[in-house]
Amino acid sequence: MTLKSNPISAFLRRVRSTILTLSSPEPDGQSTGLLTNAPPIFYYAMAILFTVSAFALSVVLYPFIGETKFLLFFISLTLSAWIGGVRPGILAAALSIFCVDFFLDEPRYQLFDDPVQSINFLMFFVVAALISWLEQRRLDRERELRDARNQLARLYEQSQELTAIEERQRLARELHDSVNQTLFTISALAESAIRRWDTDRNRAYDLLKQSHALTVTALAEMRVLMLELRSASLAKIEFKQLLIQFVDSFKSRGTFSIDARIDDVPPLPPQVQIGLYRIVQEAFNNIFKHSGATQAELLVINTPTTLELTIRDNGCGFEVDNAHQTDGLGIGIMRERARDIRANCAIDSALEQGTTISVVWRKPTSVTQTEAVNQANKVNEANNDI
Repeated sequence: MTLKSNPISAFLRRVRSTILTLSSPEPDGQSTGLLTNAPPIFYYAMAILFTVSAFALSVVLYPFIGETKFLLFFISLTLSAWIGGVRPGILAAALSIFCVDFFLDEPRYQLFDDPVQSINFLMFFVVAALISWLEQRRLDRERELRDARNQLARLYEQSQELTAIEERQRLARELHDSVNQTLFTISALAESAIRRWDTDRNRAYDLLKQSHALTVTALAEMRVLMLELRSASLAKIEFKQLLIQFVDSFKSRGTFSIDARIDDVPPLPPQVQIGLYRIVQEAFNNIFKHSGATQAELLVINTPTTLELTIRDNGCGFEVDNAHQTDGLGIGIMRERARDIRANCAIDSALEQGTTISVVWRKPTSVTQTEAVNQANKVNEANNDI
């Protein structure tokens, strides 16, 4: 149910929004606004300004407002408390009582000469103090929320930096474990071919053919590694084509066969595409390093409501509970990446029975969800370039 605000509340919100425009936090979390860093005297000056404005309007409108003369002063003290908190609000209340009693009420230029009116002033002051106290609590909560938001932003930036460092370290290991060893083997084969060229040209020719095949493998692996150096590039390539390139790179290693069945996939939000790709990457790296598998399968099924991704191998398998405790196989990393894109990740494995990893990402079903995903992409876009 939506509550409709009255015109006065709407007016006050517009006034405060206009005044506080300069106090909006900067993207880096450091607020440089006028009111946020203003000295306390500024808020007192604003309270005096609001009260004087209310008094001037009351003098002009006194013939029309009559007994409701407190209305304008009530608005001024509310604005003062809204912006400055309890002390400027109480100052505005005291000044309002003085202006009404000394200048507007009869007899003029006298203070608290009427006991009944004095009780009214006391009630006005108590209400003003209560409003000021409530506004001060609201300001304190806003300040705490702003500080928490800034701290969360800093922690998020730190997590992105750590993720980038871990990714670079992984790429360095991949470069050393695969490409570097392949290049060393190519060099050894070429050297052997040179030595045999004059005595056994057929054997030398076979060695050169092996060198050529390994060169093709190294080039394929280098293309994948260079692509992964820039996460933003991963989001620019069609998801199906991206997975095909990755599978071709792994096939070139010749350690196990891969059966890839990938549906056509519509454009995905960048963070979702990168997250799914990283899960596939982590899963196949685990198969290559730990499983001893001879066959692996990559299945991508696109439905109207979900994108389902399955990686399966016939390797040695493992006990999921124990692997979760040590996280030696990247289980936590894959599940964390799935959580980041709001996908479900299930891992099924047993000793000598292979492993199956299933990831299901539900497509946004409303404009609100789509906007939320797009907003998350904008926030993380600057951190994708790793």
